[in-house]
Amino acid sequence: MDQSEAAAKVALRRELRRARRERVTAADQESRRDLGRRLSAHLMGMVSDSRTMTVAVFESLPTEPPTEEIIAALRVAGHRVIAPILLADKDLSWRDLSSGQDLGVEGIADATVIVLPALAVDVRGRRLGQGGGSYDRALLRADPEAVRLAVVFEQEVLDAVPADDHDQPVDAVLTADRGVRRLPLGD
Repeated sequence: MDQSEAAAKVALRRELRRARRERVTAADQESRRDLGRRLSAHLMGMVSDSRTMTVAVFESLPTEPPTEEIIAALRVAGHRVIAPILLADKDLSWRDLSSGQDLGVEGIADATVIVLPALAVDVRGRRLGQGGGSYDRALLRADPEAVRLAVVFEQEVLDAVPADDHDQPVDAVLTADRGVRRLPLGD
């Protein structure tokens, strides 16, 4: 990626973060809970016919699409849920949310579905993260057959996002408005 593409990536992240802060300021707690319920219903529709599985899910920050309802629904359905632990070197370890056990950096290898954060996803499956490379490293340890599902707000599904060679793609995108969509879109 050349300097102009790198600058475009930084500028896009800045704009997306600003829009998220504005969205949080404008939203009330009930609308956030409703958003979480809709995201959860879509994801549970995707996994409802599946055997019990291990699902890796990030624990959302206030500016991100909420994952609390997703985590709760997966646990009620009997799925094993693991969540990332950010390490000092920005790598990710994983912990079992039921037992609290730290599974180490290799814990993601057990996941059948990986629900991951993104600032944006493009129609080809390129994901724009926060910029630390944490998920890009972690996804290298994941089962290649695991479904990589990025959760974003609908307006964050873009025609294109800048990507580096090390950026790991996603297989699908989840939004509250349109549910789970396999990528690439429009082919």
